[in-house]
Amino acid sequence: MALIERTSNPALNEKIFLQASSLTGTEETMTIQGAVNKTLILTFLLLCSAAVTWSMTFRLFQGGEQAGMLGGLIIGSVIGGMITALVTIFKKEWSGYTAPLYA
Repeated sequence: MALIERTSNPALNEKIFLQASSLTGTEETMTIQGAVNKTLILTFLLLCSAAVTWSMTFRLFQGGEQAGMLGGLIIGSVIGGMITALVTIFKKEWSGYTAPLYA
């Protein structure tokens, strides 16, 4: 708790930790296997989106037909990622749905 008292980060204040502890019941305890599974799923989604982005960028450098579309996709992805991150920060109970979107 010493870190919580010293930080000015709003995501790490004591009120946030108390709210999070009241949201979870005893029937939903966190396990290491569950955390590993969720991490692997999100990493797989991240790698899939990175592969799509890489292939589109590679085609752009080869003079493909998707060159004009890439700029719009990048701007849309940045805006969508920011909105998803803000929703996750302020509505923590939605994080199970917004984490795959963000990945």
